[in-house]
Amino acid sequence: MKMSGYEFYIASSLEKVFPDRRPAELEKGSALSLWGGTCGAVQLVYTKEERNEFPPQMDFKIEVNGAPCKAEIRKVELIPSDFPCYEIRDEYYITDKPGMFPDLLKPVENTLIKPLGGQYRSLWISFPLPEDVKSGDYKVEIKARAVHEKRLPNGVLFQVPEAEGLEFTNEIIVRVGKMQLPEQSLIHTEWLHTDSIADYYGTEIFDERHWSIIEKFIDS
Repeated sequence: MKMSGYEFYIASSLEKVFPDRRPAELEKGSALSLWGGTCGAVQLVYTKEERNEFPPQMDFKIEVNGAPCKAEIRKVELIPSDFPCYEIRDEYYITDKPGMFPDLLKPVENTLIKPLGGQYRSLWISFPLPEDVKSGDYKVEIKARAVHEKRLPNGVLFQVPEAEGLEFTNEIIVRVGKMQLPEQSLIHTEWLHTDSIADYYGTEIFDERHWSIIEKFIDS
């Protein structure tokens, strides 16, 4: 959905939202299929046209209504990657160029976002279903409403007339199945390179400080 130079739409959680390329949009009427006790997610992609005019940016308040559970909203932050791959590589990389990569999920303060001109960004909206959730189709509305007034750092209440009535509504079907998945039996392994930790923090291998730092990494 696009209005007044702003655009909001829903994309799959499998999309990688880079700032300089348009990710694929989910088709209207698409469904996210889940089961009780599982968690699924979609992304709300947003962007704005580059304009040399005032106001340069607007804030938008995000709301999620109609979900079978409380939705979790997090912002997909960009992380620098200056060495994404070696010279010898296969063709299955999304990109082999260094740049800013969508990676970190960060809670959104007061569910407010600020689209940036000429950039694609996204929100990660997940639905952690309880085990006893009722099965069926839930029509979920994801709304982005422009903030009409806000308080500046100097305490002055600033009004944005262009924001009046500017609202975007996107829909997704959350389809909850009747069955529950059996307990997961897949063996999950994560690698932890303790030698790299020692090198980065300047500790001796397996001295007390090294063990202390390792424990913090494992706890996180």
